Amino acid sequence: MKIMLDVPLRINEICRVLNSKLPDNISTTAEISSICTDTRECDRGDLFIALSGKSDSGENYTNYALSQGCAVISSSGRNDFIYTEDTAAALMKIATLYKETIAPRYTVAVTGSVGKSTTVKFLSSILKEKYRVHSTIGNFNNHIGLPLTVLTMPRDTEVLVLEMGMNHIREISKLSRSMNPDMAIITNIGTAHIGNLGSRERIAEAKLEICEGMKNGRIILPYGEPLLSGIKSGLYVGRNTSLSDFSLDDNIGGSYSFNSIESKIEGIEFFDKREHLLCDLAIAISAAHMLMLSPEEIIRGVGAITSSNLRQRFIKMDDFTIFDDSYNASFESVVADLKYIHSFGKPTGAFIGDILELGDNAAAIHENIGHFAAELKTDHLYLYGEYAEHTSRGAISNGMSRNQIYINKSLESPEVSISHIINNHSKNEIVLFKASHRLRLDKIADTIKSQERNSNEKQ
Repeated sequence: MKIMLDVPLRINEICRVLNSKLPDNISTTAEISSICTDTRECDRGDLFIALSGKSDSGENYTNYALSQGCAVISSSGRNDFIYTEDTAAALMKIATLYKETIAPRYTVAVTGSVGKSTTVKFLSSILKEKYRVHSTIGNFNNHIGLPLTVLTMPRDTEVLVLEMGMNHIREISKLSRSMNPDMAIITNIGTAHIGNLGSRERIAEAKLEICEGMKNGRIILPYGEPLLSGIKSGLYVGRNTSLSDFSLDDNIGGSYSFNSIESKIEGIEFFDKREHLLCDLAIAISAAHMLMLSPEEIIRGVGAITSSNLRQRFIKMDDFTIFDDSYNASFESVVADLKYIHSFGKPTGAFIGDILELGDNAAAIHENIGHFAAELKTDHLYLYGEYAEHTSRGAISNGMSRNQIYINKSLESPEVSISHIINNHSKNEIVLFKASHRLRLDKIADTIKSQERNSNEKQ
């Protein structure tokens, strides 16, 4: 990846924050206008950072980067490189320097088990009614992605909205301490990554690390989550309640009102009625309110949010519809999506693949998904992956017939699941596609659509 900095950084300042010596082959007055992590994109004058990947290391390409006229940050200890013990940590320190250089008025950090990306998008859309906003790119929310997001920040940014993700304890702590947010948000505490952390209590502990870099800031929290109750700097957001600091309430006619202790905003219109999205919207409005947006700006900002702000998509087939929400999954998000597709009043199916990183809880959680799908009277389950039998067992235990369930345990044979769906769906069935991103159910959805298109062209 190559990033063009909107404000150049002096090389001696970079060396200062890295506590590194400037090599003799680099001028003390040199400025860096672009940072590169892939030598295929490097040009003279770039700063190349030798990051380590899953299958390769940037350290293998430092000589080439140097030959192309790049300044090089490396852990190899050569006197013609800028030495650092940890190149990923160096990237974060440079991002911190760049953030201090741009000096946005506010930095907002967002985390949560589910809904953090949606909340970032909703909040950014609303804030654009008042401020120049820069926010997380895609899923760039870890120790590599977050600094890359920061380094793409334009010079006139007024509000920086950053998603902070984690797989293990102390990861969010490092992100928060590097970015020093003025406001933090936790959307919820679910079961994502419970295999790494062991319990929801530990997940809550890890999410609360988002406060560690804040100085006199406030944290916005979901009302009714006992694991997040009683936080000293917390402001709580609910739905249809007078017991929280902020509440997004349903109005007759389909609009919403936002209520806080000191004010009320009427006439908020939102394009989607799904409860989990309304919870994310309530949090986004609360943050915008705290950042001094007027009622008129909030109403306009919410009105500007459309389905393009979401990762989900509907794919219309000849006689059924795919609802592809397969970017990622947790028990909570599967339940929300199952409720959603049932709200259409049509036959329903669910193509459910493995949810990963659940550890010893995996079998029980997949069984609970099947149990809930049966409770909703889902017409068909198309199950994919190692835990397919567990999901099936949960559904059957709650009354679903074995004849309604199609199992494919081989991730190497997605064509089996494609056949299950094409040959067994009901007319007008809405089929949910949901699994951890690594299973790439989105590609399976695209394959089904492509096969149907090719078949129609041959007729």
